[in-house]
Amino acid sequence: MLRGRLALASVYLFFVCLLGLMHQSAARACSPDTLTKVRNLITETPAMKEKLNCSLYTPTAQDYKQTCPKSTLKCFTNETKVLIEEWVAINFGPISTLRKVHRNLQILSAKFNQPESECRQCEFLNEKNAEEFLEQLAVTLQTMNSEYC
Repeated sequence: MLRGRLALASVYLFFVCLLGLMHQSAARACSPDTLTKVRNLITETPAMKEKLNCSLYTPTAQDYKQTCPKSTLKCFTNETKVLIEEWVAINFGPISTLRKVHRNLQILSAKFNQPESECRQCEFLNEKNAEEFLEQLAVTLQTMNSEYC
C-alpha cells in the first residue's frame, strides 16, 4: 500500500489523466444524432416544398473540407435559424427537431478553432431551397462524422 507523498502523487496523476481523457472526448466533433435528425427532416421536406418557399445560403462538404469547418458549420447554424423562422411563419408543424439541430450545430461549430479569413462568407455561397440545404447539411455532417467518430 502506498503512503504519504507517493500515494498523493499517484492520485493526482490519475485525476490529471482522467481529466485529459474527458476533455479529449468532449472536444471531438462527432454528432451522429444530429445527422439522424437532419435525415428525419429531409423526409418531411417533400410536404414542406409546397408551403415553404425560401432560399438559404448553402455550404457544401467541399467548403468544410477546404480548411473551413468552423465557418461552414456557422453558416449552417445561421441558415438553420432562418429555416426555423420560415417554418414558424407558415405554421408547418412542430419544430423541436429543427431547434435541436440548430443547437447541436452551434455546439459543433464552437469545437473548431480556425482562422476564417481564407474561408468564403456565408453570403457568398449559392442559395438553395430547404430540401437541398438539408441534403448538403447531411452530407457535411456525414463527412465530419467519418473523420471524428
